[in-house]
Amino acid sequence: AEIIEKFDIVGMDPRGAGQSVYAQELTDCAVAASIGLGNCDSVYEEIAPYIGSNSVVKDLDQVRMLWGEDKLNFFGYSYGTRLGSLYANMFPENIRALVLDSPMSPNAKNYFELVKGNITGFDLVINYRLGFDENFKNRLLNIYNQANIVGSYTGSDGVTLSNSELQNIVSAIRSQENMGNWSSIKEGVFELLNNNNAQLLKSQQPSIWWPEQTNDRLRSYQLFQLVVCTDEITPLSTSEIINRGDEYETIAPLFAELAKNWSTMCGYWP
Repeated sequence: AEIIEKFDIVGMDPRGAGQSVYAQELTDCAVAASIGLGNCDSVYEEIAPYIGSNSVVKDLDQVRMLWGEDKLNFFGYSYGTRLGSLYANMFPENIRALVLDSPMSPNAKNYFELVKGNITGFDLVINYRLGFDENFKNRLLNIYNQANIVGSYTGSDGVTLSNSELQNIVSAIRSQENMGNWSSIKEGVFELLNNNNAQLLKSQQPSIWWPEQTNDRLRSYQLFQLVVCTDEITPLSTSEIINRGDEYETIAPLFAELAKNWSTMCGYWP
């Protein structure tokens, strides 16, 4: 209530989202692609020049002007922090205050670099939740790698965790609480890392939350690729990305394979 007394809170659907321009075209092609009746290539070709982050930032300044405000206050999280940083850079005289939560680098030149930022963040969360104990982290990595190689890991108590179970466990350790249920597996994780017993963790398998695949969410996946790949300043080919995959191992070995799978998204962007 105290904030509402002093500020007008304005949310804006960027181009391609919500009720804004291009949202319907993206929704139609995304739904068609999800049922095997087409793809979004022709829509991408038509609207890509008008939908990157720089366009959104200019739209945001139009909103400021239409409200008759000399300056705005910006609050953004995740991708919104990139928009806020770009806005402050493009229109420094028009911004009063800036709050960026869970920031995404505004300087990343391509998706390969953005993924580096993502897994750096995941690694920070792992460090925090394992109490900044390198022995625990190395133990977890060894267990995870062994399961990747042979398909499972068996603890000293004879209980086996499959590769997919361990992937869910690692995902839960680094995920938001409401998505990965870290608290429900914490005791089991430390029992495995301290005593190499897998029974408790086996019984505590996390319930990973997957969002319902609504039309809006299907569109959001297409919009994500469209914006990220359009924004690239220094594009990399798929082969260049694959050849640099070892960089992920250096940053966060627990998430290197995940990063390699993600990072080729823009490699074939025409």
